[in-house]
Amino acid sequence: MGISSSFNIDLNEISDETNCVSTTPLNNVSIGLNLSHEINNCFIMETGLIYKTYKNGFEFNAPVKVFSFSTCFAAMNTWQIPLRIKLKTNIGRNVSFNVSLGYNYCYSNSTGASEGYFYSYSQTDTITINFSSKLDKPISFSLLESSLGLEFNIIKGTRILISGSYYTSFKKINSMDINYKNNNTQIKHAKAQLNGDYWCVGVSFYYPLVLFNKHEKTKLLSK
Repeated sequence: MGISSSFNIDLNEISDETNCVSTTPLNNVSIGLNLSHEINNCFIMETGLIYKTYKNGFEFNAPVKVFSFSTCFAAMNTWQIPLRIKLKTNIGRNVSFNVSLGYNYCYSNSTGASEGYFYSYSQTDTITINFSSKLDKPISFSLLESSLGLEFNIIKGTRILISGSYYTSFKKINSMDINYKNNNTQIKHAKAQLNGDYWCVGVSFYYPLVLFNKHEKTKLLSK
């Protein structure tokens, strides 16, 4: 049994007609509970539960590069149920290298609309921006997971795993419409799209659960 925490960077896609709007790293932290079963010394099956917050946003760069700023709209909270296959190879006395492939079922009941407005100016530019997004109903989606990690054995069978992972999705989860203009020019349009993809770096702590020790097993067998 294990507990885990990871630092995540959500990945967004931006479509913009003037290239003033771009992606920006949106950081968040997730927590999880892991249940693992070792088939043998090299093969592990794992499931659990992960709580993660998604954020969608953008960065706006002024045409004259005098200023820039970024923002995000209301977060979307999700629950993820992973099913992983892990391969472990010993590379030292108490260190092993892990490769993991997994499928994650994700569910979010976050709903509602979000919108914002910005007004900013420099010596040469006056920028106005408004953005909006709407989640109409709870959604579910799937993620494929791949990760690499180093596992360290410590006292009494406990282990610490440090890993880096990438999660990729198959469909759009949420999007944000962005309208902006520079001075008195025509309004321009952009869209920030969240597909569920993200990178993460995490730490997991595992403690072995043994239902019966060898002495108890012997007594049960003798009966």
